[in-house]
Amino acid sequence: MFIISFLIIHILFNPVIISSAEEYHEPIGIYGDGYFEDPFFEIRNEIDGNGSPSNPYVIEGWTICLTSRILNGISIKNLSSYIIIKNITIIREYDYYSDTLRTLSVPGFFACGIRLVNVSNVTIENCRIINNENGIILQNCTNIKIFHNDIINSFLYQAYDDNGNQNSWDNGYPSGGNYWSDYKWEDEYSGPEQDIDGSDGIGDRPYYIDYDDSWDNYPLMEEYNSEEKSDWMVVILIIGVTFLIASALIIYFTKKRNR
Repeated sequence: MFIISFLIIHILFNPVIISSAEEYHEPIGIYGDGYFEDPFFEIRNEIDGNGSPSNPYVIEGWTICLTSRILNGISIKNLSSYIIIKNITIIREYDYYSDTLRTLSVPGFFACGIRLVNVSNVTIENCRIINNENGIILQNCTNIKIFHNDIINSFLYQAYDDNGNQNSWDNGYPSGGNYWSDYKWEDEYSGPEQDIDGSDGIGDRPYYIDYDDSWDNYPLMEEYNSEEKSDWMVVILIIGVTFLIASALIIYFTKKRNR
C-alpha cells in the first residue's frame, strides 16, 4: 500500500511542479478606451471581454517582474471601460535602499505596482504587489474596487487615493479588504464593527490610506494570495486524493479476497 500511495503522489505532484513554471509578462500600459481597438495594442488578444458592465475586460494570470526603478507594472489612464485586474503578481527586483541617486528623482508617482489616472469602473482583486516604490496609486479615479490583494514592502506609498470617498478599498465584512505589510494593529475582536470578543483574521482598526476619506475598513492579518498557502492547498489536495484512492483499492482487494 505504501508503494501505491507513493506512486499516486508522484504522478499527481509532478504535473503541479510543471504547471507552476512562470513566464514574466511585459509591463502593461492602457491609455484611453480606444486603446483596446488599436491594432498595435499587442496584448488585446490576451484580454477577455468587451469593456461593458456585463462583460468587462479581464486582465489576469500574469507575473510582471520589473528591474527598472521607473516603470509601472500596470498603468491605465483616461479610461471608463469596465476592467477587472486579478491574479496578477507585480514584483520589482530593485534595491531602493542602496540607490544613491534617489535624491535626484523627479517629483510624482513612479515605479508603481498599479497606477490609475482619470479612470473609473476598475476592480483589482487577488493581486500581489511586492517591493515597488509605490503600491497602488489612484489619481482622480471613481468607482474603483480594491480587495483581497497583498501590498508588500512598498518603499514610499503602499497606496494613495486622492478621491477616496468615490472608491472602495475593501469588500465588506466578513470578506475583508487587503493585506498590508506595514499594518501594526492587533486582531482581538470580530464583527462588522470589530467590537465582539474573538479574532477573525481582520485587523481591529482600519488601515488608513488617506486620513480624510480613504481607508481599508477590514485589513487582513495574513497574506491572502501567498504562494506558501497555495502550496499547502496543493499538498492537502494530494493527500486527500491519495487517501480516497488508497481506501478504494483496499476495499476492492478485500472484497476480491473474500470471494
